[in-house]
Amino acid sequence: MALPIVFNYGHGNIHCMDTNTPGTRIRELRKMHGITQMQLSKAVQIDQSTLSDIERGANFGADLLMRLTDCLQSTPQFIMRGE
Repeated sequence: MALPIVFNYGHGNIHCMDTNTPGTRIRELRKMHGITQMQLSKAVQIDQSTLSDIERGANFGADLLMRLTDCLQSTPQFIMRGE
């Protein structure tokens, strides 16, 4: 059984094993900040169902990516590539 790789990002830890897609990285960042899907979706001006779809793998555009990075205190590179 592989152990998750943990690294510090901002004010918390992210377990890389579970964050291999942009959607899962968004979900982990959201949870790390203690934000619900409803709160984040309102902050970035999308429907909660759209955010749920994104966390499960749906595509999204650059404009939304930038709003997500601002709200989640992250970078586009981390969300899209895990870097």
